[in-house]
Amino acid sequence: MGAVVDSINKIQETNEVNNAITGNLIKVLHPRNGGFGTGKYYWKFPSNGSIDQTVSHSGGKSAKIVGVGKIATDAAWPIDVTAGKSYKISGWIKMDAISHSSLTSYGAGMRITWYSATRASISFSNIIGNLKGTRDWTSYEKTVTAPAGAVTARLEIGIAPAGSGTTGTAWFDDIVIEG
Repeated sequence: MGAVVDSINKIQETNEVNNAITGNLIKVLHPRNGGFGTGKYYWKFPSNGSIDQTVSHSGGKSAKIVGVGKIATDAAWPIDVTAGKSYKISGWIKMDAISHSSLTSYGAGMRITWYSATRASISFSNIIGNLKGTRDWTSYEKTVTAPAGAVTARLEIGIAPAGSGTTGTAWFDDIVIEG
């Protein structure tokens, strides 16, 4: 059975890569793995990030990030965008004991970073940030507009700031981009 699942995942990945090349990245990649049902596909996980099969908002899996020491806690994938177009970004976040000993601007969150055709960062838009403490699954959403010159973007989920020593655990699930 495992070989069959691996074969199906490879076929899906090949189809998604082919569709991404033709400009269908948001439609094909995002809604399907925003729930992390196919594991880490289309997400770049840091060393302290994993797929959790015991905690999820729905579907049985979520992305888990443990903010320990100086590790940047972002998981991201590239997205083709159109400058001036609006995108609604939503997702569910659960947290356990997110804290920092001295900073006040830290916590779990989601943001999108916009890039030019030369892959230079233009700006970023916070979807939600500075979530602290312990909370059960909570839904967050925000509509943002791609700035002038943006052709790609990277959606990031994690615990910030990178390298701050922020501690705690956050889970992310059912991430959706509409636009």
